[in-house]
Amino acid sequence: WIKRAVTVATPADLSPVEVEIAAAGSAKSNLLLELTLSGAISLDTDAEVSAGLAALEPSLFHLVIRRDDLKLDAGGSDMAGLHDPQLARVAQRLDEMRATEADGTIAEGALRRLFALSRQLEGHGS
Repeated sequence: WIKRAVTVATPADLSPVEVEIAAAGSAKSNLLLELTLSGAISLDTDAEVSAGLAALEPSLFHLVIRRDDLKLDAGGSDMAGLHDPQLARVAQRLDEMRATEADGTIAEGALRRLFALSRQLEGHGS
């Protein structure tokens, strides 16, 4: 069981973990990895980090990702990336709820999913 804590600002911040997994060679299929992420990242960076972690997961026996301390910093460029006006309005409302509601984690999760789906629809992700 390997536990790692990573402060994320860019997807490249996960490189040391990726190198460690690659160094395990064929034994990586026996690895149990608990990864605790922290920091503040954009929605775009969050999508890239999620895609990178999703690519790692099949090579491991088990992957646990803890995102409690990884906060979204949804800026204007993230919102501008949502080309559909209705999606942009929903994203804006979720962002407001995230900042003002007692349990903003639900709105933050919904914002992550909305942005990921939007990227898929626009052909930016898988």
